[in-house]
Amino acid sequence: MEAKECEKSVYNIWCSFGSPHEINNSTDIENFLRQIIEQAGKHLLFDHFSGMNYDYIDDIVFEKGYTKIIWKNFDNFRKDYLNKQLSDSDFLEWQIFGYSTQIYFATKIQKLKIINHNNHLFILIKPLYETKKQIKKNILGSNTEITYYEDLSDLECELKYMVGSEKEWLFETCKFSNLPYYSSLIQPRAHQGSIYFSKKLCFSATIEEILNRLDRINKYIDTYNSDTDPDDISEKGNTIRSIMELALKYCCVLFNSKLEIEDKYGHILLGELRKEVEKFGILISQSFVNTANILSHDSGKNVTLDELIAFRNDANDIIQNIITASKNEAFYK
Repeated sequence: MEAKECEKSVYNIWCSFGSPHEINNSTDIENFLRQIIEQAGKHLLFDHFSGMNYDYIDDIVFEKGYTKIIWKNFDNFRKDYLNKQLSDSDFLEWQIFGYSTQIYFATKIQKLKIINHNNHLFILIKPLYETKKQIKKNILGSNTEITYYEDLSDLECELKYMVGSEKEWLFETCKFSNLPYYSSLIQPRAHQGSIYFSKKLCFSATIEEILNRLDRINKYIDTYNSDTDPDDISEKGNTIRSIMELALKYCCVLFNSKLEIEDKYGHILLGELRKEVEKFGILISQSFVNTANILSHDSGKNVTLDELIAFRNDANDIIQNIITASKNEAFYK
């Protein structure tokens, strides 16, 4: 099947699922990805936020909750090497890829976001959050870790490990993303966008979700009046705080912060984030943090509607500053 036919095949499969903009159900995600890769894997590209690019997809495996997108499989090289039958040219090719038997990307998928541009699909992947420790434990199992590498600002981690005994010479290289931001996508080879464009799409999709959540809250608040229940005010204020923390963490990731966000994602306080982003030129007042704390805890105080609106307006401004700083760091540094 030619590249253009594969592009059309991927589009038709998407249409058979009802042309969704998002796929959230794990069964539907598995079925959709399995179908497009079975039909068009050799003519599909996998692009990552880091600039990493797989020029085809060899296979896809769903195992223990993980989706494994397999790029290279050199098991034939490994077997020929053990039998002393590997040619010099194959040995050189294998050497380039670190003697890995398999190179793949693994993640637990939270959802897919699908962008249709003139019947060319960009299938963006948003992971579920897991600590590095959890992922390494699940991927490694009883196997032996050889090397580990990470670049937080590029949302990239790489684990190389040995399967079984050394005499089998079976090494695998797993790249993964464990933070809940769009960090990779699949697209057909025909009419492909550049890796730089893929990175911008992932960034924009993450920012769009932040802004959409904030917009929904703003619309609720605009309907409030002096008779609004204080619990409703606190609830919406607390949601704004949650959105703020998401945006602040994303900013810290792109600036390669030392806050250990990958391992402490759900346990970093707003005050810690405030101090960290000051280094990047983003200022948050103490009064804003104080209001956020009142909204989030049983302080014995009620936040008035005027205070909520002021808090909301400040949050809008801060998030816009975060977006500008993050975009400059991600694309213009």
